[in-house]
Amino acid sequence: MEIETPIRAYAKESWDYLQAAHFPMARFVGGTFAADNSVLEVGIWEKEERQQRPTFSKIYQQLMGKKLQSHPNSVKGYESSGNLREDVYQHAIAQITTEWRATSVYLWLMAHSIGALQQAIAQPMQDEINHLAKFWGISRWAFGDSYLTRLQGNTKNLMGLLKHHQSERPKGNDVLQIGYALYALELVFTFARLMVQLRH
Repeated sequence: MEIETPIRAYAKESWDYLQAAHFPMARFVGGTFAADNSVLEVGIWEKEERQQRPTFSKIYQQLMGKKLQSHPNSVKGYESSGNLREDVYQHAIAQITTEWRATSVYLWLMAHSIGALQQAIAQPMQDEINHLAKFWGISRWAFGDSYLTRLQGNTKNLMGLLKHHQSERPKGNDVLQIGYALYALELVFTFARLMVQLRH
């Protein structure tokens, strides 16, 4: 759930980066704004992302029997370096990494669930695949860098994101530690397979 908040701030940040470089993509992500900066139209990306937080909140509450006290991420906002191309490129890599992470995690969660729970995760995953393909496509079209360069940039960003969201794990229980190691291997495999499919 924390991955998905605060969506309005993420949408505005992306809009600020993209509006000068590719307005249709900026509109897809963040919508359109009036002269006073009020929202005229919410972007498709933002609409779809907004649906995911309530979905995961409901899943958590049903599984745990209590409401999740989440801690939304802090969003830096638009930070210009004076080089529009480099700014948009770095933002695109960050967005691809975020969508890659979400798609992989949701796919992994679906593999470990059945029935209604699996179906509940399916829609957010489908949205993330759509968003990942769009960000990958627009950045491939705009920058044309190699797959290896893209993979290096995404992996570096992914490691930073994972470190940011790393939670405390129980210590001293060998069975739990083995379980966490197996889940970690499955997740790494899922991330790798997803990137291979995306390259194709």
